[in-house]
Amino acid sequence: MIGAPIAGRISDKIIVKWKKERGGVWYPEDRLRATFFGGLVLVPVSVLGCGLVTEYIEGHLGLVLNLILLFVNGLGVDIALGPSAAYIVDIMHSHSAEAMACNAGFRSFLLAFGISGVMPLIDTYGMLVTNTISACLAWVGFA
Repeated sequence: MIGAPIAGRISDKIIVKWKKERGGVWYPEDRLRATFFGGLVLVPVSVLGCGLVTEYIEGHLGLVLNLILLFVNGLGVDIALGPSAAYIVDIMHSHSAEAMACNAGFRSFLLAFGISGVMPLIDTYGMLVTNTISACLAWVGFA
């Protein structure tokens, strides 16, 4: 409810800025610039923070900090994935419904495999190591 409108505003402002800078020329790739902060900072840092908080801070404070970090993570995911989906629609405008269906299907497919590895990883190595690996994979995925 909060992340999607923020992502849309950021994406639109970046489009307007770069279109103005180029003298009215628009490139769909400009929309991907809106994903930088969410994908490079918010998502990996909040995941890493969750691992650290879960490992080292107990009680109500740990719970509250984890909830705040999960909110930040949701914001980051919306900021990263929202403009990416809009970019897909921009480049495949005549097939936008199919493109969005493929986008959703592919993300679900990857999540199914990712989730199957998370629980054994947590059981074997703990939350901090698992979340550190997840944060590193988020940085690699961003690159």
